Formats: sequence, C-alpha cells, structure tokens
Amino acid sequence: MEKEKSRKEEAALEIEKLVQIHATLKSLANTLSAEISAGLREPNLGFGLKLDPKSFLGFSTQIQETEGKALLVLKSLQRSSESYEDRSLTLRESIWSPLRTKFLQYTEEVVGSACEQVLATYPDGHLRPQAGNNAIRAVIAASSFRQLQDVRLYIMSEWSRAIHLEAIEEMADLTGLISFSISTSFILEFCRNLQLAGKFAEDIAHNFPPSQ
Repeated sequence: MEKEKSRKEEAALEIEKLVQIHATLKSLANTLSAEISAGLREPNLGFGLKLDPKSFLGFSTQIQETEGKALLVLKSLQRSSESYEDRSLTLRESIWSPLRTKFLQYTEEVVGSACEQVLATYPDGHLRPQAGNNAIRAVIAASSFRQLQDVRLYIMSEWSRAIHLEAIEEMADLTGLISFSISTSFILEFCRNLQLAGKFAEDIAHNFPPSQ
C-alpha cells in the first residue's frame, strides 16, 4: 500500500512540474507568435545589425512545436496517472514508471541548466544584443541546448535496453510498455524541438557584435 501511495505521489509531482513547464512555454510561444511579424519588419537589431528572418522564424516555430510536445507529454502522464486508480494497472506500470521518471528528471536537469545560461545572457528576456553580452557569450549560452542530443541518446539507449529485458520475460507488462512508449516518444520529440530552437538561437547570436 505504501509503495502504491509513493507511486501516486511521484506521478502527481511529475504532472505538477509539467503543468508549470507547459504554462511557461505556452506563454513564450504566444508572445513570439504575436510579436514575430512586427519584429521582422524592423530593419535591424540595433548596432547596425540586420535581422535574419530565417533564424527568428525558425526559433519561433520550434518553440511553438516544443510547447505542443510538452502538452502531449503532460496529457500522456495524466492518462497514465488515471490508471493508478486500478490496482492491476498500478502493478503492471511498476516496471516502467521509475524509468520514465528518470527520463523526465534528466531532461529537466539539462533544460534547466541551459535556461539558466540563456537567462544570464539575456537578463531582460529579449533575444538581442545587450549590455554585457556579445556573440561569443550568446553562442555559448544557446549551444548549451546541444546537450539535449545526449539526453535523447540516453533515453533511446535505456528504452531499448528495458524493452529487451522485458522481451526476455515474454512482454508480461504490455499495457505498461505501451503507456511508457507513448510518453517517452513525446519526451524525445520535446527534446528534439527544443534542441532545434537552441540551434536557431545560435544562428541569431552569430550575428551579434564581437564585443559590447
């Protein structure tokens, strides 16, 4: 009973964090969508720098895609959490839930670290040259999202290994596997889109002045 209670609490914490992440992404995606057209009409970024429409449009698109994937991850976890009301499903999911939690925690750690670097580089929240940042610092901050490639490789490796081990046991946990696989696929896509957003942010930063 205590173990089941712990699993429920763990699932509730996962969902609570994802609700907060999704709300932040949705707000950012909506702001970008509302401002991107007007922003692209501006002749430059200041400092005599021309604005690169491709990079800004790509960044905006990937942030919107990331928000969509975060919502899918959230919905898949909510659906999985509902299954805890059935004891048999709780037992079946016991094989997969800890691994999914590990994936989410690793993703959160890497994304959190990357976001801290970006916030330190753009203290006013605007993706543009500003006092204290330059091309090198801005590129380094944006490139921190490249670490999501390692996250994706780790998830795929662990996913493959877990399925292999379960196959040896004749796929006794098929229901849990399906639920786990759906949410894991969305986590991978979330990482991919955010990594691409970081790549476009790098392209934008390459146009910054070499020093401020």
